[in-house]
Amino acid sequence: MGRLAELITAAAGRPSGSKAIGTGQSWLISLMGGGRTASGTNVTADTAMRQTTVWRCVSLLSWIRAYLPLKVYRARDGGGSEVARDHPNYRLLAQAPNGWQTSFQRRQFLGLSQLTRGASYEILQWKGGTLQAMIPVHPDRVQVYADADGFPIYKVKLYPSNEVVWLSRFEISHGWLVSGDGYTGLSPIDQNKEAVGLALAAEEYGARIMGNGAVVSGVLTLPAAAYANPELRAAAKLSWQEAHEGLGKVGKTAVLPSDTKFEPISMTSTDAQWIEMRKLQVEEICRIYGVPPELVQHTSPVSSWGTGVEQRFMAFLATTIDPMLVADEQVMQRDLFTPEEFDLVWPQYNRAALLRTDLLTRYRAYAIGRQWGWLTVNKILEKEDENPVGAEGDVLLDPMNMQRIPVDPTTILDAGGNGGGDGQTATAKQVAAFLQKALTGGRDAAEGANDA
Repeated sequence: MGRLAELITAAAGRPSGSKAIGTGQSWLISLMGGGRTASGTNVTADTAMRQTTVWRCVSLLSWIRAYLPLKVYRARDGGGSEVARDHPNYRLLAQAPNGWQTSFQRRQFLGLSQLTRGASYEILQWKGGTLQAMIPVHPDRVQVYADADGFPIYKVKLYPSNEVVWLSRFEISHGWLVSGDGYTGLSPIDQNKEAVGLALAAEEYGARIMGNGAVVSGVLTLPAAAYANPELRAAAKLSWQEAHEGLGKVGKTAVLPSDTKFEPISMTSTDAQWIEMRKLQVEEICRIYGVPPELVQHTSPVSSWGTGVEQRFMAFLATTIDPMLVADEQVMQRDLFTPEEFDLVWPQYNRAALLRTDLLTRYRAYAIGRQWGWLTVNKILEKEDENPVGAEGDVLLDPMNMQRIPVDPTTILDAGGNGGGDGQTATAKQVAAFLQKALTGGRDAAEGANDA
């Protein structure tokens, strides 16, 4: 940490032996010009959100995380799990984390904090060992320290009082997606500010050209005599200005004196490079966040990642969305539940909701699971957030022509009279014949194995 930042934080009276982590808050970095890029733009988490691709990537990822059903599950004694609606954390996670936010709003804000500033924080309010509320805190109001034992502690400036308090790791939930030191998260904006800055500069460049009305469609060539006459030259200039000056008149045709030639100007190489650069920056920012370009409405050439949009979307869910969900689930498990509840109670996102837009694919998957005996009707209804149908909905189907193969196949051969006969041990040839016929034609087809 720099000397200036040390002096600023020293006034807060930090605990003895603690050490600050990182380089300070983003507002301090911006104030000292730390967000300046080679393109001349100042890139911070706030300015980056003004770029359309950054906005779309961040909002998309935080929305997906926020809209998925989030529930608390409990392990069942006989195996499997069930929704723990009676657990105190169920209402906090699935419905209302505090007195003014919804579950969607909480998770959307935490996701946006991680995707822009690299970390998310929320104050935990406990009473008698039970969590009462979770209050998200803006990352710029939190500074991470390590105590003498190496455990993280947090200096938080409360809102709106601006009172500075110190909280232990049990009083604040701290999440991130990528970390370089194990204590704080890396901001995607700070780590890739040159790419974001170039996109912002390209937008500003185009906006200034259009705002100044500097886009010309051609060049006027006046005869030497007309150019020498001040009145004719002024008339030509006035006609051109009246027709073309200002953004609303771009592309209109001027009426000029005779013998005046108009030579249209085609797109220059600079214009073409500017357009191409804007396309490349869209793909560059999508690469930062792991979002397919088509999801930000960018009509780029078809990617080699899969054979179609569906394959790329599934890869996006597997390589971008699911790791984010796992990271969030583990942070909630660590911070919102007691150690005694580990492996017994846990938070979990319903990932099946990601496929709800594809009704046919979803129903086909349910049909396969049901027909092959590992999905019940009630389990399917649970994934669809529908009510169960009763005890009969918990019955698993047993597919026809399916036989269990014991560890020692000779036992079933002897017991069924299909081995060596009269309790004699089956030969290896008879066992092989039985298994081959059972796998291809079922039990009935295997009855002739003793003839082998």
